[in-house]
Amino acid sequence: MRLPTSAAVLGTGLDLTFEDDQGNVKKMDLRGLTIAADLDEKTIWIVPTPKKRTENTTAFPVAARLRKRWSGLKPEHTLLAKVPESASSRRIGHIRTIGYRSNKWDGKAKDYEHKYDSRPVIVESGQVLKVRGGKQRVTPRGITG
Repeated sequence: MRLPTSAAVLGTGLDLTFEDDQGNVKKMDLRGLTIAADLDEKTIWIVPTPKKRTENTTAFPVAARLRKRWSGLKPEHTLLAKVPESASSRRIGHIRTIGYRSNKWDGKAKDYEHKYDSRPVIVESGQVLKVRGGKQRVTPRGITG
């Protein structure tokens, strides 16, 4: 799985539910993980929370614009993540819900849960989850689809 060179942080993970290929509904704990959107606004990445932070927001201007559009707030910093890439990946099922904490719109952290109407696929590769497909989009209203 190829990771993007930059993405916009949407918030911190809480949990997600998904349906595996056998029809079993499972729940996954996302605490300690970061939820980010690819610049195509159609892909969500769930990655280990980066530990390094820089005040340079000009290094990734497209990600900064997407973050501002998502949250309504001016980005204050960028996060530099080094995520080990895995040689293999596997589809684990279709996402049903994702819970996350974000400071979008008013700068105060709140918990959100998005229930999917469509059936985006979740792919796991090492410590990374990729959610893509269905009608999923990242918009100023939040995650839709």
